Amino acid sequence: LAQLGDLSSLETIGEGAFAGTPLTQLGDMRALTDIGVVAFAYTKLSQLGDMRSLETIGDSAFRNTRLKQLGDLKLLKTISNWAFEYTPLEKLGHMPLLTTIGKSAFEGCEHLEIVHLPKALKYVEKDAFLKCPLGHLTVEPGINFECRCANLTNMLRRQPNIQVLSLIHI
Repeated sequence: LAQLGDLSSLETIGEGAFAGTPLTQLGDMRALTDIGVVAFAYTKLSQLGDMRSLETIGDSAFRNTRLKQLGDLKLLKTISNWAFEYTPLEKLGHMPLLTTIGKSAFEGCEHLEIVHLPKALKYVEKDAFLKCPLGHLTVEPGINFECRCANLTNMLRRQPNIQVLSLIHI
């Protein structure tokens, strides 16, 4: 199993569905709304297909994969704990409805440079961006969220025109 073809009507991928397989690519999954716990963990997955309806990414769903970027996920609301831990991600796409980034969601993503935090964001949990460079961090005007991630807080303090004390609570 190296790739999945057109699964355009699939709505949910369950817990551990493809974990540890040699899967490298995902095809069209435009109806997919939920990806379960460790669904693709420890695979060789390097490319995602169309997931325009995706709302939730479960715990450790893509942990230790080969993903380098996340495309636009316009309906995504939740990135759960350890979801992308230790992946070579470099960039996160547009996620305007994202409200929650879980504990250690991007921990160890040592190439993650491009991140945009949307106004919808409400919670960033502990160590969400631990060991991430976040060199091109942007924040949507009017954002107000609770942040428990020290690395992200420190990066935000370097941003001009952001009052971290009034926006961020550690």
